Amino acid sequence: MVASVVYREPGSRARDEYRLTEAGEDLLPVFLSLMQWGDRHLQDGRPPLSFVESGTGRPIQVRVSAEPAPETACDDIEIRVHPAWQRG
Repeated sequence: MVASVVYREPGSRARDEYRLTEAGEDLLPVFLSLMQWGDRHLQDGRPPLSFVESGTGRPIQVRVSAEPAPETACDDIEIRVHPAWQRG
């Protein structure tokens, strides 16, 4: 589901980046749906994380629809920590 890829920033030691495999990407809508359910029913309007489109900042949501909708690639999704959950 997840594969590690080694990368190195100039002047730094090698590190691992974790990326979803094809099977992991197929499960992403399931994972996001469960998070949306938990945010609505368990977090009292204060979800700890939000998933947004990297280029626009628009929230990513999973919907059931009869009409085709454009897909957002995994690489185009950014995870943000809700300000209320950040350590200060």
